[in-house]
Amino acid sequence: MAARSSAAEQATGQPTPDPFRKPLRFSLAILAGVLLAGSSVTSAEAQSVTIGGSTSGNCYPFGCASSNGLVRYQQQYRAGAFSSPLSISSLTFFCTNSFCDPSTVFGTTPFTIRLGYSTRAIGGLTTVLDDNLGASSLFFSGTLSGMYGSSSTITGNAFSYDPGMGNLLLDVVIGAGTDASNPVGRFFDSNDSPDPDTDRAYCTFGCGKDGIGLRTRFNDPSNNIVGGGGTTVPEPGAVALLSAGLLGLVAAGRRRRVNG
Repeated sequence: MAARSSAAEQATGQPTPDPFRKPLRFSLAILAGVLLAGSSVTSAEAQSVTIGGSTSGNCYPFGCASSNGLVRYQQQYRAGAFSSPLSISSLTFFCTNSFCDPSTVFGTTPFTIRLGYSTRAIGGLTTVLDDNLGASSLFFSGTLSGMYGSSSTITGNAFSYDPGMGNLLLDVVIGAGTDASNPVGRFFDSNDSPDPDTDRAYCTFGCGKDGIGLRTRFNDPSNNIVGGGGTTVPEPGAVALLSAGLLGLVAAGRRRRVNG
């Protein structure tokens, strides 16, 4: 059936301007903007963060605990290095410096790892390690296996971290076991001078502290890796909602033109 023409169209031979076209376009633009903005916020809250340098290497706590009598290790990360709350499902450490051999194999040492909030400022950790740890939860307990590779990831119980509540603290308790193989190549990436975003405290035959820390990547469940910035991607649910909204507006505009 042919579309009906208005009296103005029949008199002038020109189509009558559609009064709904501009409002429809405007509505489409607003809907797309709102939904994409919302998906960007969701994605920004699901980013992973890498903290620390790679100018040197350090075997604490995973490479040489047994030979050095290391029984506990803590590393603190500045809250300001995190742009938003993060659900941490795994930790990654890197083997790219000249003191690390990717073929190094983890030993039999068991580790109990907790993630929590620090009670201290960066540079302010105390050698009474219990006093550094605030609210925390168990992240991982067991031995690490396999080779270092260019990076090693420890997956554990997800920890919801909110930087608005304070600095993040990694707390590692070390049991009895054997060290990683290759004594000259078991040093994960670290900074070789004090870092403004991290510091550490540890207990071996005595306790100490300094500004040296392992380069660490905190991964969210979707492993949305971000290093110094990143790209937000619309979530699948947002895309579906956007599509449904656009189709609904288009259909409404068509009905109005046919019935007008």
